[in-house]
Amino acid sequence: KNISYVSQDVYLSDNDINHNIAFGVEEEKIIKKRIINSAKLSQIHEFIQSLPDKYLTLTGEKGTKLSGGQKQRIAIARGLYENQNLLVLDEALSALDSKNEIQILEKIFDAFRSKTVIIVSHRLTSLKNCDRIIVFDKGKIDEIADYEYLKNNNKLFLDLLKATTN
Repeated sequence: KNISYVSQDVYLSDNDINHNIAFGVEEEKIIKKRIINSAKLSQIHEFIQSLPDKYLTLTGEKGTKLSGGQKQRIAIARGLYENQNLLVLDEALSALDSKNEIQILEKIFDAFRSKTVIIVSHRLTSLKNCDRIIVFDKGKIDEIADYEYLKNNNKLFLDLLKATTN
C-alpha cells in the first residue's frame, strides 16, 4: 500500500479517463482534484481538456482511442494519484520523447521531494536529477553515484551514455 508502480506496459480499462487515473478506487472515494493534479504533473491535463467530454472521455478497450504516449501519461497520472511514499517508474516514460520525459520528471521530482522515486530507464539523460544512480554490469552493481560523477568517472556509464545519445 506504500508503493505506486508504473510499468512500461500500460493497461487501461474500457472506461473514462477519470476511472483510469483513479483505477480501482471506489466511486465515492474518487477525489477529482487529485485526478486533475496528477494529470497536470504527467502533462496530460491539457490534452484531456481539449477533448469534448474531457475527463469523462472513454479511452476504448485497452486505450485504443489514445496514442502510446497518451496512455503512458494516464498511467503515470494513475501512479501519482495514489500519492504513495515510494513511486517506481519502470521504463514508464519510454513512449515519450526526451523533452517531454525530462519535463514530466522535473514536475515529479518537485512534487515528490519528501518521497522516494525509483526510475528504471535505458535513457540515461532522464537520470540527470537523480540523487543516486545505480550502474549494473552483468547483473551486479558496478557503482552508485550521481549523474555528473558517473559521467566523468565511470567508463561503463560513459560508454552507455555515448551509445544512447548517438
